Amino acid sequence: MRYLFVCLFSFLITTGCGVFQKKKYHHYNSCGPDALYHATYRLGIQSSEVQISREILNNSECYSLLRDFLSMFDGSAKEITFPSEMKNYLKDKKIKITYLTKEEFKSLSTDQTAIVLVSEKGSLTYHWACWPVTKNVDSFFGEDSTLVHQIILLERL
Repeated sequence: MRYLFVCLFSFLITTGCGVFQKKKYHHYNSCGPDALYHATYRLGIQSSEVQISREILNNSECYSLLRDFLSMFDGSAKEITFPSEMKNYLKDKKIKITYLTKEEFKSLSTDQTAIVLVSEKGSLTYHWACWPVTKNVDSFFGEDSTLVHQIILLERL
């Protein structure tokens, strides 16, 4: 009986409370692969959210470990796509990236494609979006509740 208790306690400590969450989270259902899918599609590269997610997860062992660790406490952490993972994926696809200011972003034409990282003010909720697929990126969480962190203009080389 003592052995069973020790094993169960060890299991709970190493898996965290994330094991009790009913909803299943998958990286390919998250905003990072979705934004990359729409952006690469606009640039003429055919793929899928699942394929993009696999490439990101296979090429970023350090971030995958961090994602797995965080998901022990909150299952939705499996959906995180870190900025450097986005950048590495785009570089692997030979897509030129240019960081823009908010002022430069306002002057983009709808023929251009950008990836934008936004967050909700006063929250840890972040979201990747493809512009112009997501039109109101700068007010994604509401007019006064959205912070824009990164704007990356994409061009196919």
